[in-house]
Amino acid sequence: MSLRGSGVETQDSNPKDPSQKFVQRLEQRYSEKGFWSSFFCIYQKDTYLEWTEPSGFLYSCIFAAVLAVIYAYGLDTLIYHDPRNFDGILFISLFFSACTTSLRSISAETEAGALRPMSMSLLDPAGIYLGKVVAHWQGQFIFILLYVPLYCLFLKGILPSLGKELLLYLFCLGISSFSLSACGILLSLVCQRTRLKDGLMPLLVLPAVIPVLIFSLRFLAQGRLVEAFWKIPLQHYLILLAPAALYASIGSLLYFHLSADSIEQ
Repeated sequence: MSLRGSGVETQDSNPKDPSQKFVQRLEQRYSEKGFWSSFFCIYQKDTYLEWTEPSGFLYSCIFAAVLAVIYAYGLDTLIYHDPRNFDGILFISLFFSACTTSLRSISAETEAGALRPMSMSLLDPAGIYLGKVVAHWQGQFIFILLYVPLYCLFLKGILPSLGKELLLYLFCLGISSFSLSACGILLSLVCQRTRLKDGLMPLLVLPAVIPVLIFSLRFLAQGRLVEAFWKIPLQHYLILLAPAALYASIGSLLYFHLSADSIEQ
């Protein structure tokens, strides 16, 4: 891959790797150095790879279906009629799905040697990171659209109503999944240095996202107390959005340094 303006030729990457070819085509298209060019470049690349090789998404769906069967036949179904227990089951599945898919995404790029060309290119590090986060988040949101009705059907025996209940779940889980994606993409770079990355990933992410789980459960509880979705107090929206903004800001600042350390390892 030729780095424009540097006169350096890199021979350590695999020219047949589809992700690197796609990065080269997008980099030629978005030749201007800037945040938005970098953001759309990486977003389109990750989205393209996610839909051409949907192994991570399929793995998450199978994982959620297996958990739904285990929860349905392993515990009394009357337990899930308590909204707090049902909400906890939803967030447990979302947490493990975000951990596994973010780790698989970064691991695939590390093994293919795609991190080095992206780090040495003119793309903005913050744009690279946020492009990855948004691409991963959209996959998680599709996963939420599938597994929320599945869990309601398996555990409660009924589908969620197409009104306030479904909107409340989609909004709260959607914002929470963005926070999990922002934290998961960043910590996946840390786990690349260890051999036990699959087991270490949930242990690293869980302490960081405990505020997300607490605030999300409180938002759902508050949403059930009001008659309409828009009558939820503004402070609950801000508390739910605060971790997403915090993790995205920290990740934008640290992504370049963590990715450089992963390349050296």
